[in-house]
Amino acid sequence: MKTETSKPRMPLVNEYVRGLGTLVAIQEVPVLPVKPAVDYIFKETTAEMQMLVNGIKVDELGTLWDHGGLEDSVVSAIEEAKRLTKSYKLTPKGDAEIIVVRVVTQTRKRPARERENLYDKTVLHFEHLSTGSHWSVADPVRTVVWSSKFNGPPPAAKNKS
Repeated sequence: MKTETSKPRMPLVNEYVRGLGTLVAIQEVPVLPVKPAVDYIFKETTAEMQMLVNGIKVDELGTLWDHGGLEDSVVSAIEEAKRLTKSYKLTPKGDAEIIVVRVVTQTRKRPARERENLYDKTVLHFEHLSTGSHWSVADPVRTVVWSSKFNGPPPAAKNKS
């Protein structure tokens, strides 16, 4: 909890920061002719809701991000997908299906000096790089985590990198 005298701090590697993701690495990046910049690489999770007909994507129903905490986007997307499944009267044997895809990406960010993080006042605010925020980081990992046909994950949850 923040006190009157405490200042925002840098997060630790493997620490989840609400609104940013989990810090997975810190790297010095040479920027000539000045001293190297330091990039903070965050792992972020989002959840996509998609409408499929006969296994083919026909619509993107929305994308959620972890605004409330780690993996919050996935939980919220599954709840919304269940509501939509009932609303559209989808059945396991029908042609239409709603799926939720967890998307995990890594993004380079740099601290915005002396500015608090809106979602976690104990940690500094970080900003995306204007260019190169996805340079030399792991490729996004896309995993189907829920399907209206199975009311849960598909038997062989598919990674779509």
